[in-house]
Amino acid sequence: MNQKGNVNIILVIIIVALVGAGAYFILNRQAQPTPRLITVSGEITCLPKKGQGGSEECAIGLRGTNGQHYGLKNVFKLDPENKFSVTGLRVEISGTFNPEEMKGPYGSKYDAVGTIDVISIKKVEGSTQSNFEKIIRTVGEKESSFLIQKINPNNVDGRWYEIYPIEIPNDPGIPKTLHIGDDIGYVCEGVSEKLTSINFSGQTITFTKAKVIPSYGGCPICLDGNTLIDTPSGLVPVKNLQVGMSVWTTDKTGQRVSGVITKTSKVPVPLTHQMIHLVLANGRGLFVSPGHPTIDERIVWDLSVGDIYDGSTVASVERVSYDQEATYDILPSGETGFYWANGILLNSTLNYE
Repeated sequence: MNQKGNVNIILVIIIVALVGAGAYFILNRQAQPTPRLITVSGEITCLPKKGQGGSEECAIGLRGTNGQHYGLKNVFKLDPENKFSVTGLRVEISGTFNPEEMKGPYGSKYDAVGTIDVISIKKVEGSTQSNFEKIIRTVGEKESSFLIQKINPNNVDGRWYEIYPIEIPNDPGIPKTLHIGDDIGYVCEGVSEKLTSINFSGQTITFTKAKVIPSYGGCPICLDGNTLIDTPSGLVPVKNLQVGMSVWTTDKTGQRVSGVITKTSKVPVPLTHQMIHLVLANGRGLFVSPGHPTIDERIVWDLSVGDIYDGSTVASVERVSYDQEATYDILPSGETGFYWANGILLNSTLNYE
């Protein structure tokens, strides 16, 4: 057999091998589940975890009438006033279902059949009200952090004394006026407490108190004050930023765009407060509170070594002590509220207020 014949045989063998390998791959690869639109009725609840251990945070979820649990995404954006984030509340939810596994903090997993990217949520008639408590107060009394000083026909004047995360000794408080519907509860601690009625003639007011789903891991949930934020003027410590200053953010497509800071926060922390030292494989790192939201609808303490985040791999996630008096955050204008902190793209806690 001549050399040309040998070459042809080799080419045929290679082609057959490639075709066979391709056919094997197509026949044996697992079909990826396709997200689909669903509507589920049930009760708002804290998702149960698989196995033992783990942290005690409450991850918002739905216990369907079929007994199955679903993780819920996008609820806080659809429900900024937390009207539907009441455990035990019966609701009907529509959205895109994805049969994905839900990871929890410290390597734990939630016992859920998947997640629903919520498009709409509505209360089911006849929902239980057992999670609500009516509280009646009058002038001179204190409810939550609010001291009642004067009851007017349409509003209530008083002073506000911040109690979380640390109560300030001899705090003079700040003037505050409440109107019907105002919430004095600490939602980050899982409490909603709204002013629901004013009895001017009887000089009493009524609050409705309810247990709600805590927002993203509790308080405080912000950044180390020395964290450098990307701005058109260069890197600026977050503690030095003010409303109206320019900052880099992203649009919904992920493109880098210029925005303006619309809100800032400075939250006092106790001496026992701990931060997460997050380090990515590409060398970027920062100190951030465990409950700070990420850009993919998780919180920082949900991240585990090996996870993909912001185009890199998580190299380490370590709890460390914090020696500053406060944590800080900002909210850029625009479509996402995202910003770069020490080169790592984060969501803003102020997106959920």
